[in-house]
Amino acid sequence: MKQSKFHNTSTTISAEDQGQNLSVETRDLVRQQAKLPLGSPVNLWSLPNQDEDKRPTTTMPVLIKLAICGSSSNTLTYRDICFAIAERFEWYRKSRDPKAWKASVRHALSFHQAFKRLPGKNDSSLTKGGPWTVDLSLGDGFKRAKKRRSNPSVQGKGISRRQ
Repeated sequence: MKQSKFHNTSTTISAEDQGQNLSVETRDLVRQQAKLPLGSPVNLWSLPNQDEDKRPTTTMPVLIKLAICGSSSNTLTYRDICFAIAERFEWYRKSRDPKAWKASVRHALSFHQAFKRLPGKNDSSLTKGGPWTVDLSLGDGFKRAKKRRSNPSVQGKGISRRQ
């Protein structure tokens, strides 16, 4: 198995390595969402291998959670999250349009409540380039309501529809 700075194979994590001290409950929930066997490490490398020409079936928010949980500090920057995902899955490395899947990472980080941005090393504000962690204290839903309209009669008002 390939080792990297994003690959934490330990099932027991020392207080020193916990960084943001992700709770056992958080790790168990991420393990359940990723459909990992009980007792397996909570990281990207615990997911089954995929054919290189097929996109992984695991959702992007779960991939991000696994990348963060698999880091030694339980925090990663956006750039490191993208690197960890691409390092694990060849489909992302060989993507014809890496901007598209990286935009999905950025969207998931800003849209899902489970992701919390932390202050950067040299900065106490939440600025560009700061690390992200998994924080399920607010739930695992969305940070804001989706902007899509749910009422079909409102959609397309003023626009003639083909019958």
